[in-house]
Amino acid sequence: MSTFPLTEYLERLSLPPTPLPPPTLETLTTVMLSHMKSIPFENLDVVLRATPEVIPFDKEWIVNKLVKSRRGGYCFEQSTVLIEALVALGFEQVHPILARVRWGKALDQQTGTTHMLVTCVIDGVTYLADVGFAGTNSVAPINLSISDEPQEKPEGIFKVSQREGYSYLEMQDRNVKTDWRPLYCWSPLPVQLPDLEMCNYFSCHYPAARFTSQFFVSKLIDNQRCFILNNTFVRRNMEGDKVEEETIKTRQRLLELIDYFGIELPVNSEGIDRYL
Repeated sequence: MSTFPLTEYLERLSLPPTPLPPPTLETLTTVMLSHMKSIPFENLDVVLRATPEVIPFDKEWIVNKLVKSRRGGYCFEQSTVLIEALVALGFEQVHPILARVRWGKALDQQTGTTHMLVTCVIDGVTYLADVGFAGTNSVAPINLSISDEPQEKPEGIFKVSQREGYSYLEMQDRNVKTDWRPLYCWSPLPVQLPDLEMCNYFSCHYPAARFTSQFFVSKLIDNQRCFILNNTFVRRNMEGDKVEEETIKTRQRLLELIDYFGIELPVNSEGIDRYL
């Protein structure tokens, strides 16, 4: 029996606190979208060095932060909570996946397994559920049982392709329909807890890791992708078009925007403006 606080999680997602229907694709879609609208992606603890371990890979600590507090987290935290929620909702074969980020990377650029996502099985079909890629992931599940077949989702056209022993999640270029842009790739090898702990440790400690050298916040607000990257605030519509961009010039304005994302800062927030 799972001890995951399902009622509190559903309340955080603004969903009815009563049990949802049996595991269905519709339920998974609802949970994913509501999760991204309710729990922000953020790396505040890394920026503030708020804990001795920076980001402890501990389920109770992560659930307390993302479910019971007005906080968010990065992919390892987001996916950990989603796994616990899906198991509590009765989904089957819920597994973590470690992926190599390919978005914005050169073809010959090697990348580590620094992204965590989730897969589960519904009626014999395996789906990818990613609530922690912060901006370019699909807000709806991706069917992994079909290969190279375009799948239309709210934010665009996606497909899963196979090459060199990896599965690639790709998004169709919005301007050049014949071009596909890879988001990330993963191998079929099973992931164990030490793998997750090691990759999480790298992501929040290694000086050249993405989230140890910048401040990043993302959330789906009013069906728009909203971001803070260091000293820049951006809003984009679901089609990817920029509708607003602002240079953040003061600590006070940064604090106002953090509150706009629904984030409650830790008591000690010294250094929150280090990237302005």
